[in-house]
Amino acid sequence: MFSQRILEPPRELWRAGARELAHGVVERMSVARQALAEVGQFLVEIEARGAMELFGHGSTAGWFAETARISPKEARDTVARALELNVGRNLDGTPVPAKAPIAGAAAAVGDLGHQQPDPILAVLKKIPADASAEDRSGAEQILVDLARHAGPQEITNVGADLLAHLDPDGSEPKDEDLTPPSREVYLRKRDNGWWRLTGLLDPEFGARANALFETWGQRRPVDEDGNRDPRTPGERNGDALFDAIHYAMTNDKAPTLSGDRTTIV
Repeated sequence: MFSQRILEPPRELWRAGARELAHGVVERMSVARQALAEVGQFLVEIEARGAMELFGHGSTAGWFAETARISPKEARDTVARALELNVGRNLDGTPVPAKAPIAGAAAAVGDLGHQQPDPILAVLKKIPADASAEDRSGAEQILVDLARHAGPQEITNVGADLLAHLDPDGSEPKDEDLTPPSREVYLRKRDNGWWRLTGLLDPEFGARANALFETWGQRRPVDEDGNRDPRTPGERNGDALFDAIHYAMTNDKAPTLSGDRTTIV
């Protein structure tokens, strides 16, 4: 838990090249994640002994919020995450297994930040109770491997696929789940020939649209002259939507209008 970490102090960063700057950021982010994971291990031990007995405080989260000078919600989330990722102890000293030991091990070596375990834990909580330990462990391993190079939204998307595989029937829908989704999209042509797009997307549609923008709207790689993609996030999303619509309209399986493929002049 107390592995020694030595980083070269930054000197004359204005002389550093792009590779050196990127390496410095990645290296220090890894150290910061390791330190945060160690904080979680301390919090689990404090929770096992009791914050009241150690510090005269009502709860570990309350003491941590005051000590770290953070909001009560952030403190509660941090403590809850730590208890899920690390082995704890009951009052009689017997161990409490971690609910996500693979994710906890990855966090301890700096592979996962504080945002990535949350979607992993959310998926694990939704795995059916009758799923085998092997299936549960396999799902966690897949999500942890993904989290080493992906963000929370991608983890959530892959987690939904895993849950669909482990529980194809899903939970019994509630009455409100049977309500048709409300999706509204408006397209209006302006006097200058441009079109204004507005709308309201339901959670599923919004998640799909966001995934499309994240995938199709990525920055272009730096060209041979060292020029970076000059497009703003909004411009990249616009190009992504154009590409997606063009792909859909030119697909052989696309719907037709009176038997003819839609053509734009």
